[in-house]
Amino acid sequence: MMLPPARTGPHFYKILLCDFQVISALETLESLANNNERENEEILSLQKTVERLEQEKQARQLQTAKFEEELDQVEETYKKDINELRLMVKTLMSENKTLSTTVSSLPNTVESPTTAAMHEEDVKLMFELKEMSHKQKEEIKALQKDVEQYACEVENLQNSIEKLIRQNEELLRKNASLQKQGRMIVEEKMEIIRRLEKTEEANIQLRRMLSDTDRACKDLQQASQLDDEPRFTLAELREVLQEKNVLKGRVMELEEELENLRPGRKEREMEDLLRFGKILPRFFFVRRVFIFHNFLLYGYSFFAIFHCSLTRFY
Repeated sequence: MMLPPARTGPHFYKILLCDFQVISALETLESLANNNERENEEILSLQKTVERLEQEKQARQLQTAKFEEELDQVEETYKKDINELRLMVKTLMSENKTLSTTVSSLPNTVESPTTAAMHEEDVKLMFELKEMSHKQKEEIKALQKDVEQYACEVENLQNSIEKLIRQNEELLRKNASLQKQGRMIVEEKMEIIRRLEKTEEANIQLRRMLSDTDRACKDLQQASQLDDEPRFTLAELREVLQEKNVLKGRVMELEEELENLRPGRKEREMEDLLRFGKILPRFFFVRRVFIFHNFLLYGYSFFAIFHCSLTRFY
C-alpha cells in the first residue's frame, strides 16, 4: 500500500501515537501489578489479624467460661453459706423465742448475768451474719459486673472480626477486578504486537516494490541511453520518480518504526522516558526531523526530475 507524500506525516504521527499507547498500556499494567501486590499483602495482613482476633476470641471465651464456672461455684458456695446462716438465724430466733417465753413465764426475778451475756452474744452474732451477707452480696454484684464487661468485650471483638471479613471480601473483589483489567491489557498488547507484525510484512512488500521500481528506473535509463527518442514522457518519468521517493520515505518510516519497536531498544527507551518524562519533546523532535527529511527527499525528487528533463531536451 503506497501513501501519497501529503499523508506521510500524519501516518508517522499515528505510528508514534501507537507507540505511546503501548508505553501507556505497559505503565498501566505495571501500576496494576503493583496495586495487586500491595493489596495481596494487605489481604495477608488482614487474614493474620483475623486469625489473631479469632485466637484472642477463643482465649476470651475459654477465660469467660472458666470465670463463669468459678462464679457458679462461688454462688453455690455463697448460697450454701447463706442457707446455713439462715438456718442458724432461724435456730437462734427460735431459741431466743423459747427463752423469751420461758423468761416471761417465770416470776418477776432479777435476770441472771449468764442470760444477759447469751443474749448479747446472739445479737452480736446476728449483726456479724448480716454484715457477712451484705459483703457477699457486694462481691456477687462485682462478679456480675465483670461478667457483663467480658461479654461486651467479646461482642466488640465479634463485630471487629465481621468488619475485617467484609473488608477482606471487598479486597478480594477488587483483586479479581484488577486481574481482569490486567488480562485485558495483555490482550491489547498482543493485538498491538500482531499489528506490528502486519506492519513488518507491509514493509517487506514495500521493499519489494521499491526494488522493482529501482529496476524499472534502471531499465528506463538504459533504454533512454540506447535509444535517442524517449519512450516515456516527462510526466511519466516524474510520476515514477515521485512514486520511488514515496516508497523510499515509506520504507524509512517502517524501518524507523521497526527499530523503535524492537524489544531491547523499546525497553531502554521506555525506562529513559519513564525516568526523565521526555515523551512529548522526543515526539516533536522526531516530527521535526521527519519534516526536514521529507523536505530533503522532495527536493531531491524535484532535482532528479529537473535533471531528467534537461537530459531529455539536450
